[in-house]
Amino acid sequence: MENRLQHIKEIEERCSMLQRKINALKAGRIIAIDTAQKFKLDADIAEAEGWLHEARAELDAARAELGGAAPGPPAAARELLHDWHRYTCDRNEQNNRFQKIIREETEARAHFFYLYGLDRHAHQALVERFAFDLEGVLKNYLNPELAARCRVERELGFALIFTGDVEEYKTDILASLFVAFGLDPDGYGPLLDARLDGLWRHSPRLRGLGPHDRVCCYLGIPELDWDKELTPLVVDWFIEEFCGSHLPSEAPAFYFFFGIEFEDDGSPVRREVEAAIRAGGRVHILPELNMVEEDDLKRWFRIYQKFMPEREQREAIYQRHFGSQPQAYMEDVLRCLHRIIDELNQPS
Repeated sequence: MENRLQHIKEIEERCSMLQRKINALKAGRIIAIDTAQKFKLDADIAEAEGWLHEARAELDAARAELGGAAPGPPAAARELLHDWHRYTCDRNEQNNRFQKIIREETEARAHFFYLYGLDRHAHQALVERFAFDLEGVLKNYLNPELAARCRVERELGFALIFTGDVEEYKTDILASLFVAFGLDPDGYGPLLDARLDGLWRHSPRLRGLGPHDRVCCYLGIPELDWDKELTPLVVDWFIEEFCGSHLPSEAPAFYFFFGIEFEDDGSPVRREVEAAIRAGGRVHILPELNMVEEDDLKRWFRIYQKFMPEREQREAIYQRHFGSQPQAYMEDVLRCLHRIIDELNQPS
């Protein structure tokens, strides 16, 4: 029993490592300029995603095998704090709004959201938080035997790069989406005739998903590629034509997040973005991503205090990583919390 639990923990750690590697590769792909570098990153991403797919299948099989065993895991195995808990710091405004919307849209097969804020506020990390919550594992620090309620496929890595031509813009969006989910964009007829239903049915990553499963997809819109007229127009096209109402009841639910990323606090397009996204449509607007406050950081330490039961220990860890700064960028917070979780999981 203990050996099987250790095996599951090792697979979980491998999945987490691969997901971090994929996210890093995709972040590099967004800023890559050289074509050869992009091709190399695409190949590395595809390879890592293949490994992740295999690891998740292995994890599902190991958990299913363990399901018939009666005794609980030893106490040491119960104390692992998974890396995904770093995503739970702050962002309560956005999470509350998201939870309210999905409770109201229980019958919908496709959901659409705008995220916006400074690029250092880690838009993709918020989508990761939503994905883990949809999966049902964010409370497993209270119950280590808590199992995922469904499968959640994630695609968080590509940006919408405007080339100056609307039809090419649309085509590039769909080509990126097809490639990301393991399909040849030239293999299904005219790309602009493709629909979300076809992507689900043919994608090797998606076709095994059913009505209780979820797909979270982040489509980044860098400030340099924002156009106050064309960007909302293309978003509407994506929703009305590509997604439409083509998904049957047996399909998974899709969550699309359009993330507008400002380069600095004084971005000249901020007001354009706020005016455009509030003009209506089917896209829900989540509150703007802002700095993480000191109280939110300290609240995170209180939530996970079972892993740091002594106040002096918590304060020492906090000071070592965050010092006395009153605010922090989310990307810095995530980096620190990742190191803290690694420290807490080390054998004493």
